This record gives sequence, structure tokens and C-alpha cells, in this order.
Amino acid sequence: MLSVSGTVEKTKLVEVGQDIFRNYEEIPGIVRDLVDPLIDSVEVRGTVPAFDKTNSILSTASELYNNNHVPVAALILIFSVGIPLLKVLLLIGAHLPFREIIKQRLLWISAVSSKWSMADVFVVAIFVAYLAANGIRESRALVDFKSDLGPGFYYFLGYCVLSIIATQFLTGSVTWNKKPVDAKW
Repeated sequence: MLSVSGTVEKTKLVEVGQDIFRNYEEIPGIVRDLVDPLIDSVEVRGTVPAFDKTNSILSTASELYNNNHVPVAALILIFSVGIPLLKVLLLIGAHLPFREIIKQRLLWISAVSSKWSMADVFVVAIFVAYLAANGIRESRALVDFKSDLGPGFYYFLGYCVLSIIATQFLTGSVTWNKKPVDAKW
């Protein structure tokens, strides 16, 4: 869903090394006199990769689980994968040639479960993380971050939009104020 990478300009690394060397007071004077001109003569170009991470929902949950954050991993899976999947199955079932009472039950369960789905919130959170990673571009920063939205983000966004449209389309013919006559909840 989201890739974040960071690079460091080699010139900035050399400057950091020079500052550390010059400010370290325990270096003997003779060593400082020999090394200081050498450091000043170092010229480098290009960048060095400092950070590269690509995550999907499942890999994020797996990483959380592996780091002993089991409740958080479980919540992400339940609310961002499980409930949206349940909703899709319910909407497909409501579109199949079942009796009207069954269709109404499936749509009712879908409507109730929609309130617990965090798919749309997760899409917004990923987009905010994308903007934040691209927004970290201070001129003094050592690491330059860049983020890219992967195909998974667009699939997830597509699910959210289609889910809203499908729910509106399928529930348009159902009166939500009425329970099915012979429904046993």
C-alpha cells in the first residue's frame, strides 16, 4: 500500500563526520593536524540509501504480531480486512436470487457491519502517512524521505468507493425502518 524510502546525500554525511571529528576533544593534536586537511579534501557525490520500507495491511499486521503487538495486529485484521470482506460477501449474497426476507437480512447485517468497518479510515490514514512522508523535506534534514502509494492503496480505495455505491444501490429498494415480518433476530 505504501512505500517510504529515505536517502542521504554523501556530502552531508561527510560534513557530519567532519563535525564529529573536529568537535571530539580527545583526539591528539598531531592526529588532528594530519587528518583535518585530509577530511577537507574529501569530495563525494551522490546519495546513500538510508531507509526503504514497503508495507501492505497484511505485512503491517504480521510485523506487529512478530513484535508482540498481537491485539493491535488482530484489530487491524478484523476491522480493515475481516469486516470489509464480510460486507462484500453479504452484498453479493443480497444480489443472488434468494427470497426477499433473506436479502433483507443480508442487507441489514451489511448495514450494521458497515459501521464497524475501518477500511475508509485506513485509506485516509495511509494517505496522511503518504503526505507526511513527502512533507518531511527540510533543508537541514540529513535524510530525504520519499513516499509512494502502491497499487494496494488504489484497490483499497476502489473497494471503499464501490462498497458505498453498492450499499446505496442495493439498499435503495429496501425500507430500513421496517424489520422483515418473520425475522427472528
